[in-house]
Amino acid sequence: MPDGVWNLDMFRVWLSENMVKQIGAAESTWVHLFTDGAVARDTGSASTGGVLCDQLGNQILGFNHYLERCTPFEAELLGILDSLLILLSKDFKRATIQTDNSKVVRALQDNGMEDSGINVIRRV
Repeated sequence: MPDGVWNLDMFRVWLSENMVKQIGAAESTWVHLFTDGAVARDTGSASTGGVLCDQLGNQILGFNHYLERCTPFEAELLGILDSLLILLSKDFKRATIQTDNSKVVRALQDNGMEDSGINVIRRV
C-alpha cells in the first residue's frame, strides 16, 4: 500500500491464514534507524546518536553516545555500529538505516573498503 504496509487481505486469496499471519509477523519486525554523528571543530570531541522507529514512524527508542576524539567520518560509522548493536540486542533482524553522510554510504557499499585498514568499517 502507499504507506508501505502490506495489504494482507490480498494474500488471503492465495495463501492459508497461517501463512498470512507469518507474513504479518515478518512485516512487523522491520524497523527504521536514523543515525548521525557530530564533531566539535575546536576540540575534536565527538558524539553520535539516533532514533529507532517502527514502520509507521513511531519512535521505539533513542540513543546517544559520547565518542571522545575522532573524525566526522568515524563518528558517522560508529553511530551505525552502535545502532546495529542496539538492534541486535533488541532482537530486531531487519532494518533500514538512514544517514546523511554520502562518504559513509559509499564506504559501506564498497567491497574493497574492508581491507582499507579502517577498523570501524571492518566492525560495521
